[in-house]
Amino acid sequence: MHKEPYTVIRKTMPLIPLRGMGVFPYMVVHFDVGREKSINALEKAMVNESIIFLCTQKDAKVDDPTVEEFYHIGTVCKIRQMLRLPGGSIRVLVEGLNRGKIVNMTKEDDYFEAEIDEYTYDAEKIV
Repeated sequence: MHKEPYTVIRKTMPLIPLRGMGVFPYMVVHFDVGREKSINALEKAMVNESIIFLCTQKDAKVDDPTVEEFYHIGTVCKIRQMLRLPGGSIRVLVEGLNRGKIVNMTKEDDYFEAEIDEYTYDAEKIV
């Protein structure tokens, strides 16, 4: 019997749809966050283990995306550093941990939050 090389863990976490970029597991990347919903999601994540789900918007020109306007596959990330910039935006440094998939949106008013299936890979099963 063949076993999958990953385990699926369902978690609820804040979400940020990114414009024009994607983050993958093991990547360390920084970017600026300026939208109110995204800043609220960052602040919520910092209170709860600094874990956030990052996915990519389908159209980077959309300022206030809905659930249908971003891809449902993304990356569960650890927030490593946050720096408030003049003008109210935030520069954030994240590290990609695992791939994830949106199962259900749980909050959409002041920030995005979703149930995520996080895929944690077991190196011994991959070989």
